[in-house]
Amino acid sequence: MPVQLVSTHDMQDFLAYMGNTAFPQHPLWAGSSPEDLESAIEGLEKYLLTKLYDRTFGVDALDRERDTAVGLRLQASG
Repeated sequence: MPVQLVSTHDMQDFLAYMGNTAFPQHPLWAGSSPEDLESAIEGLEKYLLTKLYDRTFGVDALDRERDTAVGLRLQASG
């Protein structure tokens, strides 16, 4: 089954909705400071991108090979 890509625009729209509407209106976040809400949204974004990176950025086999090669060179130099 082909992997469906996730639009970065859709991801940003979702995070904006969560940050501007869903989180501030949820009872668990009532009374949270803007800094706390921003931190929570950043955490959500990091979590989602760890799960959706390949689908969001369309990483293919060649990209993975290049990433591995660069990683090995960095390990060897450090």
